[in-house]
Amino acid sequence: MTSIAISGASGKLARMIVKSLRAITQQPLVLLSRTPSALIGVSPNVEPRFADFGNVDTLGHAMAKVDRLILISTNVLSADGRRQRQHRAAIDAALAAGVRHIVYTSFLKADSSPLSAMTADHAATEAMLQESGISYSILRNAFYDDLALQFLERADADGRIIHATGSGGVAYVTRQQCADAAAVAVSGEFSGRRILDITGPKAITMSGLATLASARLGRPFTAVQVSKQGLVEHMVAATVPPESAATLAWIDDGIAKGAGEPASADYERLTGRKAPALAL
Repeated sequence: MTSIAISGASGKLARMIVKSLRAITQQPLVLLSRTPSALIGVSPNVEPRFADFGNVDTLGHAMAKVDRLILISTNVLSADGRRQRQHRAAIDAALAAGVRHIVYTSFLKADSSPLSAMTADHAATEAMLQESGISYSILRNAFYDDLALQFLERADADGRIIHATGSGGVAYVTRQQCADAAAVAVSGEFSGRRILDITGPKAITMSGLATLASARLGRPFTAVQVSKQGLVEHMVAATVPPESAATLAWIDDGIAKGAGEPASADYERLTGRKAPALAL
């Protein structure tokens, strides 16, 4: 029977993927983690294994007798290329072990996003897979719906959401949606090469988010557009540290330039289920 491995198995997304897999298959699961002891007994027919993508010596055993792998992007965010090296080590180990298919959790517009500093590691990893010759499913996940809540949390007391997203929208996705997509992609028999955009059913502008939040949360919200610099100044005046304000404004500007859209029907085509609307 096909053996499926999931990297980063102690993380939130990986645990959701395990539950999603168990709802559709009883295939044996190998849970790769730097803390495998924490995963004992999490689900029937699973084998926790130690794996550290920063230590290639651990990866031969970790990938042994694995047929299909879900490579969840690591949470190392640095400018020194460390995450790319980790992903390279995982892909090389998978190839050496005879893994037949890799499902990689990437990011929307990985190779063309205006937020290129955020997506560069994903673009590099996609290129590694494309050059490797292995069969793959690249799942380009949109912004999690957590971002919508963060926008609402930064609203002023009177409900004004000061933003610099312009008319750009975000096709918010849930973690559960991403987990379900990964589970379906890895448990099937697909053996080609594909890139799928995993998004919500529509891209929601900041004005649309304000309207939705007003209806759902029982208090008025209004979207107020300002410039990128105007947003930085507004947040700093509201005691947000300047560096954090600059980062948030950068994300807003990226959304204005299309980083969060368009919405895609790939999730429905892959899973046979409709993408859920944004819930607040």
